[in-house]
Amino acid sequence: MAKISFNKTAAPVADAPAPAKSPAKSPAKVTKIKEKVPTPDPDVEIETETTVAEAPAPTTTAVARRQPSAPPATSSGGAFGDNDSEIDFSEINLPKINLVQKVGGLSEQFEPGEIVLNKELVLPQPMRFAVVGMSKTQYVERVQGGEMGNLFNSVEEVVEAGGTVIYAKAQEADIPWYQRMKRALILIEKHDDVEDEDSFPYEHDGKKYAIAIWTMKGTAFTNAAKALLTARKIGCLKSGYLATYWNATTSIQQFGKNFAAVPAVKSDGKTTEEFRAFAAEVFNGQSDE
Repeated sequence: MAKISFNKTAAPVADAPAPAKSPAKSPAKVTKIKEKVPTPDPDVEIETETTVAEAPAPTTTAVARRQPSAPPATSSGGAFGDNDSEIDFSEINLPKINLVQKVGGLSEQFEPGEIVLNKELVLPQPMRFAVVGMSKTQYVERVQGGEMGNLFNSVEEVVEAGGTVIYAKAQEADIPWYQRMKRALILIEKHDDVEDEDSFPYEHDGKKYAIAIWTMKGTAFTNAAKALLTARKIGCLKSGYLATYWNATTSIQQFGKNFAAVPAVKSDGKTTEEFRAFAAEVFNGQSDE
């Protein structure tokens, strides 16, 4: 039988084309394979030898993996302290001044005309105080019993809500009547007859003081707030609310068939520079002129 031998080299077998620039590779492994291939003539067979170059194993590049960082420690709110300077005035309930009327909840505990601190302590009259600051004017709905109705910051808001600040118009059109309202932030000097020391925690020049908010609407706005505002604008408080001490008293007055406790305020001498510095330290910029 005739025997014909052919030698051929097969192309390397690779997983993928090599990149243009690649790291150094290991030498290719060469293998020679001999096989007999039949032909149409049974007496002739072809013996072929194929040289196969196996693709080198791909080079493995070690990649450094960044371990995830530990989660931040959960805060427990920080250290606990006992520093009252870290407590803002907006975070506390300030004591309030109330004038007892003939109607309302306070009339069941106190006498009409009394001035009460924080709904607990009757203050002897005159009540001596100094004004630290006044709020902006607001408008409060007049309701029976002296309770607080709807509250708005402008006349436009009152009108949009269907009310008015004019009493005659409210009566004629039978719509809600809104009154002007001011809040005064004050320092009250402790009277010698008051035994409650805890309600007056601040001390200056041998005298003790309490902080309070005095809300003035209705006759309190007319007789107290207006007097303070006038003094601030063109009078003894021209240099600032803290320039003068004030005395507050009340009287029962008749309005038609009704009676009301009406306050009156009167200036009571200039404050000292030391007192004003003391007040500034107490409130630490909390005044609102």
